[in-house]
Amino acid sequence: MLEGLDLKTIAVCHVGMVSFVALVLLFCRIHLKTYAGFDYWLAGNVVAICGYIALLARLSGHEALSILLGNALFVLTAVLRLEATLRFLRGVPASRAYYLLIPAVTGALAWFYFAEPSISLRNLVISLAVAGVCLKMAWEFLRHAGTRRPALYRAISFMMAVFAVVMLIRAVL
Repeated sequence: MLEGLDLKTIAVCHVGMVSFVALVLLFCRIHLKTYAGFDYWLAGNVVAICGYIALLARLSGHEALSILLGNALFVLTAVLRLEATLRFLRGVPASRAYYLLIPAVTGALAWFYFAEPSISLRNLVISLAVAGVCLKMAWEFLRHAGTRRPALYRAISFMMAVFAVVMLIRAVL
C-alpha cells in the first residue's frame, strides 16, 4: 500500500503542505492584525520548507549536506516555533540558549556521520532535540490553559506532547 512512498514523494508532499500553511500565514500577516510571535511561526514554516528541500539534496548525491543542513533547519524550525509560543503566551523571547541547540545538534550529527557513523544515533540526537523543544511548548500551553482558553490550550499541549512522544518512540525503534 505504501510502496510508492519514497523520500522524494514524502518531502515534496511536506513542502506542499508547509508551503500552503506559510502562504496562509503570510496572507494573514499582510491583511490582518496579528499577535506577538506570529512572525516567528511564519519564519518557522519557511525554514521547514528549506529543511525539506535540503532533504531532497540527498537524491542528487549530497547525503552529508542533506543530513547536516536539513536537520539543522528542522531544529531551527522547532526553536522558532518555541520562540513564537513564548512571545504569544508570555510576551517574552525564548532564551538564546535554545538557539545553541542548532550547532550542538549539527555537531553531534556530523560526529555520528563522519567519525562514528550511526544512523540510529543521528536519529536519536535529532529526536531528543526536537522532542525536548516540543515538550517545552506543551508545558507552556498547559501552564497558560487556566488563564485564557483552557480547552484549546490543553488540546494543543496534548498534541505537542504526543508529537514529542512519537518522536522519541521513533528514535528508539
